[in-house]
Formats: sequence, C-alpha cells, structure tokens
Amino acid sequence: MSVAVYTNLDNGTYGWTPTGRFPHFYTFLPDARFSSASDMPGGSGTYIYNGHSGDLTLNYEADRYGNMATTVTYKVEQLTDTKLIISHYSAISNFTYKTEYSKVN
Repeated sequence: MSVAVYTNLDNGTYGWTPTGRFPHFYTFLPDARFSSASDMPGGSGTYIYNGHSGDLTLNYEADRYGNMATTVTYKVEQLTDTKLIISHYSAISNFTYKTEYSKVN
C-alpha cells in the first residue's frame, strides 16, 4: 500500500508527503505475476525484478476496463520485508518521482 510520495512541496522544496485518500496497492506473486489497484482495478500482468540493477519491469496486459498493454520500468531504491520505494525519472518534468509502499498482511 502506498504510504508516501516524493513531491514538490508548497514552499518550493521537495520532500515526502503522505499518500492521499486513495492509496495505491501492488500485489506481487511468486510466479512473476502482479496486480495493481487504488479505488478501482489498475491492471495486472507479469513482472521482472533485477536485483543487481534494481530495475522492476511491469508488463501490463490489456484488460476489460480499457487499459492497454504497456510496459513500465521503475528503479527499486529500497526493498525490505516491510518497505518498498520505487522511482522513475520524467524527462518532461525533469523530476524523479518516488513512491513509498508499506507491506500489508
């Protein structure tokens, strides 16, 4: 479950803020399948995690909700038994977006 995002704060600095009203969830299964959701289904597919490079590649499948097949790659900045921090760089905004997730049992 997402618990915080790294963002541009009101005072012009950057920092962590709590996730809003609708946290994002990822479920990763041992068979390399994943699903995502917030207040509605967000897609599912297969994943590849490269522990050496820190790349987490999510291969979303097209689904009945109108989501198209797509591939997204994140950098895993931290991975523990209870926490996951992933990031991705946007050349459009020249900013590295980060999200912190906490394990939910």
